[in-house]
Amino acid sequence: MGFLLRPGAGRTGRLSADEPGTLTTLARAAGDHLLVLHGDLLDRGFPLPAPDTEVARLVELAGTAFARHCGVLVRDGTAVLWTDHGALCPLHYARDAAGHLAVSTSAVSLQPLLGEPVRLLSGRALGRSSFAGIAAVPAGSVVTVPLEGPPGTAAEPTASTPYFQLPAPTAVTPEDAIDRTGAALAAAVSGLLADVDSAGVLLSGGVDSSTVAGLAARQLSTLRTYTVGTPYGNEFAPARVLAEHLGSEHQELTFTPADLTSLLPRMVRLLETWNLTTLQIVAPICFVLDRLRGKESVLLTGYGADLLYAGLGGAGTDEATEAAIRTGIVATGYSNEFNPAVAEANRIAIRHPYWTASMISTALTVPAALKLREGTVKWALRHAAARVIPAEVAFRPKIAIQEGTAMHHMFTAVLGSDDQRVQAERLREWAAAVFAEAAADAGQSGQAIPGQQQEEGTNARLVGVAS
Repeated sequence: MGFLLRPGAGRTGRLSADEPGTLTTLARAAGDHLLVLHGDLLDRGFPLPAPDTEVARLVELAGTAFARHCGVLVRDGTAVLWTDHGALCPLHYARDAAGHLAVSTSAVSLQPLLGEPVRLLSGRALGRSSFAGIAAVPAGSVVTVPLEGPPGTAAEPTASTPYFQLPAPTAVTPEDAIDRTGAALAAAVSGLLADVDSAGVLLSGGVDSSTVAGLAARQLSTLRTYTVGTPYGNEFAPARVLAEHLGSEHQELTFTPADLTSLLPRMVRLLETWNLTTLQIVAPICFVLDRLRGKESVLLTGYGADLLYAGLGGAGTDEATEAAIRTGIVATGYSNEFNPAVAEANRIAIRHPYWTASMISTALTVPAALKLREGTVKWALRHAAARVIPAEVAFRPKIAIQEGTAMHHMFTAVLGSDDQRVQAERLREWAAAVFAEAAADAGQSGQAIPGQQQEEGTNARLVGVAS
């Protein structure tokens, strides 16, 4: 499921799991140097680099081999930590009561090492987790942290450098904007399906997921599509029409308040967030992941296109809209919206073509004037999509997934109020209980488990559970 490293205390361990998952954790040691890479490995023949490789090269190599990843390099009395461009594999660090550094893919697994009760913070900030005393590596950044520090102090980086830069818009013609959008999305879908010949797509019937499904259908021998609805709303009809057009194996799934009641505590625990907006956005996806356990191995989504292509409208001027898009991308990097924990718990690799580094970069080079044009949101994307799917689908009016499934009604039914402030307060109360119990369980189970599986002749060690 993930890893827990305590290099300062001389211990390397793993998070326990009952069965193999889809995320792989690889480690390689040379003397007192240790390299750990963790994530959704697309290239099973990936040669794990030596720990003395330059950090920039390690980040580059991992970015080509993994759909999502994070990394740790221990050498010279420091730990160099990084996450991919979107923090798609969150990475956290803290100091234990003795001042030793500990690093983990789960913030909650670090909590017992602090020697103090769980304290939830009122909001997330760049470089911080939702828990007092625990830091998070920012998206697309490399941070360097000493292995040892004063007891009872927080782990502070000596350096933090972003390596994934958000490009500025460039002067392009409308046709160029359409071409580059279509080419980037096609490459993203193709790259994320490189290791499979059948997969699923979470399909709403709107332009974002429909275009992903249309591109996937061109590459896969078998395409399965899934649409979520609730007693309060669904998009079954338009999704069914597109599924018939693509010839996919299609399934409609109904998400009830009873399902959400059962799912919500697990979402809070695994995603390590109690933010109302985040939970409303990801709830339908998490429901599908639970339902597809044992039935699907790779699931693609259309998530992220709204933010990149101004799907929710502009912010006034083109400059303001472009600034809002960048602000949203940064905020998403520490929202835990893309946290793979629920997917991993269900042994499903969830992949987001719109949120690849190349797709984000391409989208940001398209000026806002070509995203909001002629009264149409996502103008460039819709025109690119019309080359893949029927025009009536490409230009279908925008409906967010949480709106199409009426998540506000679902959360009202489960939380007992339609007041968002009350809902947020109740989620925080739930979270306090959930994380206190989780930290207690982690402390009792002893997360650091010695011993790794050695791969003969490679000096590569498997830390945790690998697929």
